[in-house]
Amino acid sequence: MDNPSEMTPHIHADGLALLMLATSPLFVFYGRRLFRLVLALVGFLSVAYIVHVGLEKTSFSSTMIIMLSLAAGVFGALLMVGVMRLGVFVIGAMCGVMSSNLFYQIVANKMNTPDNSPETLRYIVIVVMALLGGVLFVCFEPALVAVLTAFFGAYMFAAGFDHIGYRFGFWDDAPLDPTTFFTHPERFECSSNTPGGTACHTLVGVWVVLFVVGVLFQLRLIGHQRDLFVEDKPTAYGSVARRVHV
Repeated sequence: MDNPSEMTPHIHADGLALLMLATSPLFVFYGRRLFRLVLALVGFLSVAYIVHVGLEKTSFSSTMIIMLSLAAGVFGALLMVGVMRLGVFVIGAMCGVMSSNLFYQIVANKMNTPDNSPETLRYIVIVVMALLGGVLFVCFEPALVAVLTAFFGAYMFAAGFDHIGYRFGFWDDAPLDPTTFFTHPERFECSSNTPGGTACHTLVGVWVVLFVVGVLFQLRLIGHQRDLFVEDKPTAYGSVARRVHV
């Protein structure tokens, strides 16, 4: 599998990985209570990343690319918070994409599907799950917000740690890196007996365990609660400042 940093300059990919690591606890443990802030972060990261990747194919200087990407990220954050239902749909869709892409690739590996087989089915599954995830989150946001934010944040932690470990030479591949995980045409490789394969299995396990712990914490089944600031209720839109326990 190609080096993900070949598609994104080292310093920019490293910065994204560190930012994902730094903000992942917010998603995992406080996504339900700080949902507006989570929406803003998702809007900023996703839009800035997409614009950055697109601008790299142009003749703009690195400084201009960074400035335009940051400006686009701010716009994305404002859009996600300003149009709450859109933000809710986007998070649900992204979780649908992550889960369907992961499990489809694992199933493809188990079935020994050739790497050069048609990707049509994969894309159909991903699109359908993205739409389903977005619609479900819009319809059942109060019930699902803890689940989806914990799932999203757990992926951010695993992917960021995967990239940093790869860059420092602890393993030979970074299949959870966003650039590789979402765009690479080859199969998601997490089944080999190499150090990279072992690390991949471990990080997928971390993703799952952190997801479960985050859901339990957000639903107040574990963890110490204390008053931090106020909010009316955990739903994303229409809330009036009251109280929150974190």
